[in-house]
Amino acid sequence: HRDLHSFPTRRSSDLALRGECVVAAQLAGYADSVVQRVGSVREFTEQTTLDRLRQVLDSRLSPEECRSLLADGAAFTHEAAIDLALNTPISTRPVDHMG
Repeated sequence: HRDLHSFPTRRSSDLALRGECVVAAQLAGYADSVVQRVGSVREFTEQTTLDRLRQVLDSRLSPEECRSLLADGAAFTHEAAIDLALNTPISTRPVDHMG
């Protein structure tokens, strides 16, 4: 079950750092929904990544936009989330760092 949410969390972090905050928030919403659905607990490194991701999203998106995008992602199927994660191009230059 961990792989169902670990990859989207890592990918959303990479995307947020390169300015793709909409997709990053959607993938984070999907990963959160998987954790809740399967009753999983995030490992320390994944939770740290998620905490830093949320800092980036909070700095770039309004609270309303972030909530809406997280909710959108929570409704994704596994296939839709993985397709989005794999097919969203990432800029080669980071626009921010996570601390």
